[in-house]
Amino acid sequence: MRSATGDPALADLPKAQGRGVLDGGLLVRTPTGEFQITELEPALGDELASGTCTVNGVKSGGQSLLRCSMSEGRLVAEPAQPGRPLKVRLTGVPVRPTEESLKAFTTALGASPFTVDSVLGHLTAEGTYTPPRS
Repeated sequence: MRSATGDPALADLPKAQGRGVLDGGLLVRTPTGEFQITELEPALGDELASGTCTVNGVKSGGQSLLRCSMSEGRLVAEPAQPGRPLKVRLTGVPVRPTEESLKAFTTALGASPFTVDSVLGHLTAEGTYTPPRS
């Protein structure tokens, strides 16, 4: 996670909201071409990550390409005094393709070996949450 803003809502995780920028991505090479997802910007509230999809060198952006299932990961927050910054770490978050990314893959390279239920990888993010001042 390169940068992020939001509220981790540690006392009520379903209410967590935020946006960020992720380093990394996904690259699949086949004999017929190359499919790459980069410049990912996940939104915590809807668990989707939009980004740039590059197929055989042609870029398109602004699509929801991956689902980050936050509720399946592990959230750890180091103890801190009320109102003070605290370190937050999210690990083991499964990342799955969206219908949009599967459609782009299939259009460019043929039948996808993935489904919307396939886990393509796991997300780890760490940062310092600074609560707003009252």
